[in-house]
Amino acid sequence: MKLVLFTLLFCSAVAEEFIPTKGSGKIFVEYLRHKSNQKYIFNLSENKYRVFLRARSDDVSNAYLHYEDNGKFKRVAMTEIGTTRGKQYFYVDVFLDNKVQYFFEVKDWSFVYFFGEESGTKREDVKAFSADLVKQKANIPTWAKGAVWYQIFVDRFRNGDVDNDPVFNQLGPESFKAPKGKLLNDKSKKDLTSGWQEEGIIFSPRVWNSSWSEMSKWEKKFAEKNDWYKEGYFRHYGGDLKGIIEKLDYLKDLGINVINLSPLFYSHSNHKFDVIDHRHISPEFGVIEQTADKYGFEGSSQKGDSEYELLKVENGTNKLQETLDPASWQWTQSDLLFARLVKEAHSKGMKVVISFPMEYVGKDFWAFKDALANKESKYREWFVWEEDKYKSFDKNGLLPLL
Repeated sequence: MKLVLFTLLFCSAVAEEFIPTKGSGKIFVEYLRHKSNQKYIFNLSENKYRVFLRARSDDVSNAYLHYEDNGKFKRVAMTEIGTTRGKQYFYVDVFLDNKVQYFFEVKDWSFVYFFGEESGTKREDVKAFSADLVKQKANIPTWAKGAVWYQIFVDRFRNGDVDNDPVFNQLGPESFKAPKGKLLNDKSKKDLTSGWQEEGIIFSPRVWNSSWSEMSKWEKKFAEKNDWYKEGYFRHYGGDLKGIIEKLDYLKDLGINVINLSPLFYSHSNHKFDVIDHRHISPEFGVIEQTADKYGFEGSSQKGDSEYELLKVENGTNKLQETLDPASWQWTQSDLLFARLVKEAHSKGMKVVISFPMEYVGKDFWAFKDALANKESKYREWFVWEEDKYKSFDKNGLLPLL
């Protein structure tokens, strides 16, 4: 019994010894992070910069920045921002020369560590970081300085057009039975695309203002057959560009200068970060069944064309026959509707900024599908590979890295 108790106490003491906590007198120096780029050094104005340092959660008691000023190093205390996702962050605002040498000092109780390009426990061990801050200065447009921004997650803002409500999600039409009902022009919804299951669950958008914590009927049925479905990542509410256009006066009355939109490019998800094609606005945000309305612009929109079908890729190209040559790109009605939104926002004194990921695409991205199927694909080098496996931004392989 004594041996067991001693073993438990010993193991507990050893485990506690390696848990990073403030005041323990130990720092997990291998978790210290800083790069001489805009992620860690952000230009605030002229020669004023905000410098960041990252450490392991609850590990460092105090952090200091040492930076060169007129040939001598100055030492300033950094402020702890807090902890998120197992990481601890510090920052300090300082005036720096365009070309600067600097390093960090981190302390926990009596333990001191100097962190730079080369690091150590003694001041003479450190080799300072070197930064050319002319390249770090943010080129902020005049219109953005002091502007009031309003961020919109498009799917949740306003449903201005029920005819473009999604009839399936990123699981694809092949995961659902064809929807019932018709569009306002009397066309059957099942004819908007192809590939439906003969039997199965019918997808439907969420009822507007319904409780997020409650599953829709289709979700409950889907979850019964798919244990992995626990969250509502696959839900759509039906918000769209027309809904935003209808509320431009409301946004103007709020004093908004810039409308920041969540991603708009073609994708079947509600968030659109998993882009399929950057050349076009997603039909659920614009128009699924084209009506040939060009909104005062020149374009190739044709009445009766389903944009889902037009954007399907077969043999390396979509039905619009678009290639890498911009001269082959055509306007869809959804693209023209976005152009109308921008024009009307500008007429009311508001700018429009759209978000989209530049680090990855969706697994259904047209060029990725070709690269995955063919090792000799000319698009293969667009993506990151480890032997024959592609690297993804997420653990499920849904967002191939560029």
